[in-house]
Amino acid sequence: MRPAAQTMSATPTPGDLMTTEASKVSSKILVIEDEPALLDAIEYNLSRQSYQVLTATDGRRGLDLARAEHPDLLILDLML
Repeated sequence: MRPAAQTMSATPTPGDLMTTEASKVSSKILVIEDEPALLDAIEYNLSRQSYQVLTATDGRRGLDLARAEHPDLLILDLML
């Protein structure tokens, strides 16, 4: 009898989502948020996970940083 074919799941497993600390260090995240308390909380939590965090409090500064720094991820408050 032949073994059953294995199927690949489209849903990532926890192992797929885990990254090494070395890859996190090089991951750059730009956060654009106009509320100082929320911006500080987001920056604090991302920094604790070893991400390099760039912050901006307005769209103009955020756009300048995005063009200059080429972040891996951008978190934007749409209601600025």
